[in-house]
Amino acid sequence: MKKKTTLSKIIAIILMLGIVISCMAACSGSSSTTKKSKNKNKDTKKTRKTEEDDPEPDDDPTEPDDDLTTPDDDDKEPTEPDDNDKEPTTTEDDKKPVEQNVKIEPTEAASVQYEQYTSPAGDFTMMLPQGWKVIFEQSDYIHHYFVAYDPQNPCRRIVMQLLMEGVYDEYSQSVMKAYGMYAPVFSDLSTTGFFQALGTEENAPYLVPESVFYNFEPIENLGPGPYGGDLMLGTCNAADGTLMEMLCAADLQTTFLASDVTGVYVHVMIELTAKAEEFPEWEPVLTYCFGTVNYTQEFIDERNRQWKQFMNAVSESIRIGEEIADMISEAYWDRQNTYDIISQRTSDSILGYERIEDTETGKIYRADPSFLDGYDGTRYRKLDENSELYNQPVDGYISWE
Repeated sequence: MKKKTTLSKIIAIILMLGIVISCMAACSGSSSTTKKSKNKNKDTKKTRKTEEDDPEPDDDPTEPDDDLTTPDDDDKEPTEPDDNDKEPTTTEDDKKPVEQNVKIEPTEAASVQYEQYTSPAGDFTMMLPQGWKVIFEQSDYIHHYFVAYDPQNPCRRIVMQLLMEGVYDEYSQSVMKAYGMYAPVFSDLSTTGFFQALGTEENAPYLVPESVFYNFEPIENLGPGPYGGDLMLGTCNAADGTLMEMLCAADLQTTFLASDVTGVYVHVMIELTAKAEEFPEWEPVLTYCFGTVNYTQEFIDERNRQWKQFMNAVSESIRIGEEIADMISEAYWDRQNTYDIISQRTSDSILGYERIEDTETGKIYRADPSFLDGYDGTRYRKLDENSELYNQPVDGYISWE
């Protein structure tokens, strides 16, 4: 009984020793594995350091990597851009607010509003600036005339007379006087000679009302007139002495009134006038209005009938239309314009202006001579002394706000 108990104890002790040895072996393996893992991590870090040649990372893994957030010393200064890539430096002086703060006052001619005029008898119509007046008397169809003018500035006017009569020499004039009729002498049958003879103190009382002018001087012959004769550009004086420019035309023909009396018929006299300094501005208005004159067919037929009775001929020279006005205007603007440049420049000097070109719009303005003082922009510039733009109509007056 005692031997059996001793054997059981021996077996139990052996089992206990086996368990202890197994536990120790397991602990040893875990320690070895942990050590190897640490060595492996350490070797990996060393390898990375060797390959990247980076500094040892901070112990705190939450801190950001210096390589990603801190630039090298060479990267701290920005790279200087090439000269071509540099943005232009804008200073206060380079800003030009004055170019955006000008005040434009349009000229009267540029702001004209038109309305239709109809003669009292309904014989003709035309377009005129609002406020203009028309002098018109119902006379015979042969000597028909009208004067359209601006009552605020009578130098601006359009005159047309279908027929005017005169004589060729003083003897013929004396014969006409004996019969109680006055006839101007037109011994020079040119258009220039006619207007020079017409604008005299002697003949003035016999002119169409409000068509009085003096001292006609030709500037240039612009070529054939719309109904014969020449189309002339000249200067003259109004009754009060105001200097005007005038586009005019007339066709002169002689006829024998008697065996020793030679008469002169002036067909379709035209006058377009304005003050000399403003004529280039108003010429488009004047020729436009003249081009809108439209006679009724009844008027034309009756005039032809009366003319045939009077002269045994038919007059076809009263057709007024847009193409005639265009021809007059084209001849005016196509002429040699040296005179006009000098004239406009002189006029500006007398009036105390100089002309400024807006290089963005091409428009021309009058301005005070000090307008460009201290201005360093590029939009506005003074016209050169002999600039062709002196003959362009002025669009208005310009000043700084």
